Amino acid sequence: MDMLKSDKLFIILSWLIENKFYIHYFNLNIIYWSVIDIIDSIVGELHYPFYIMNHMSLKSDFYEIANSNSGVFLNALHEFNYPDIPEEKAHVFCLWLIDFTRIHGCILPDFRANVLENLIKESLKIEDLSFISGFHGRELISSFMVFYLRNLYLYKNSKHIFDEEKSIQEDVNGFPLTENGVPIQNHAFVTLYVNLSLSQWLLR
Repeated sequence: MDMLKSDKLFIILSWLIENKFYIHYFNLNIIYWSVIDIIDSIVGELHYPFYIMNHMSLKSDFYEIANSNSGVFLNALHEFNYPDIPEEKAHVFCLWLIDFTRIHGCILPDFRANVLENLIKESLKIEDLSFISGFHGRELISSFMVFYLRNLYLYKNSKHIFDEEKSIQEDVNGFPLTENGVPIQNHAFVTLYVNLSLSQWLLR
């Protein structure tokens, strides 16, 4: 919060307001996107309409439980070699998940806690939890490109400025976006300083 008291930040925000620029803020929760594959692995194998329709709520509830005791949760994932859990440890991992969900489910309303616990119990019936086992290594997120592309296409009439990230830039450039065959050219990767050419690009 002290950062918001900065005189320099005040100048920047004032300039943005005066020139009628709008900022879309996106906060990527690494832990959330790293653990929801557990829910996807179960829901994807069950094909139960109720779970499919409510999979986003289930992910949010699961993350809330995981985050309620993140130290224990993340240490356990490390011990099980998540997200590449060996086949011989899969059953024990599922049992641990059930216990963890049962113990920490009290932070959720009773109905949601019961639904989530019942879903996790279904994992014991699944032979292959595809998203969390088999040749993934210790890599949690293979690429962040999808988060960039989502905003570029979702807000295609805006102009997007990203910090210069060489690997991301190469991925995005290798995946051209089009609409009705017309390229969407609405972004730029820049260094941390804002220069005159960037200002001209924004104002054109």
